Amino acid sequence: YAYGAVGDWMYQNLLGIRKDAPGYEKLTLAPKMLGGLTHAEGYHICPYGRIESAWKLENGRFCYQVKVPHGVTATVILPDGTSYQDVTEGEHTYVK
Repeated sequence: YAYGAVGDWMYQNLLGIRKDAPGYEKLTLAPKMLGGLTHAEGYHICPYGRIESAWKLENGRFCYQVKVPHGVTATVILPDGTSYQDVTEGEHTYVK
């Protein structure tokens, strides 16, 4: 149980991958920069395909790259609160 809880926390907080509907048909991608980390990346395979989340903090700029599978709609929320609604399939990059 403990390993699963830690993994779940990492997916939901560091990578920001949270499901908003069964099967990840709708999801939120909202990573958090915690504990002095300067980057994180990972993925989750859902029934629709692979969800990818990668961020890095470099020279004071936050760069966030996501991949949303076909059939999934995402809300992307950056650490500064900027929100992007109805993000659909494909690879997307956000820089702040």
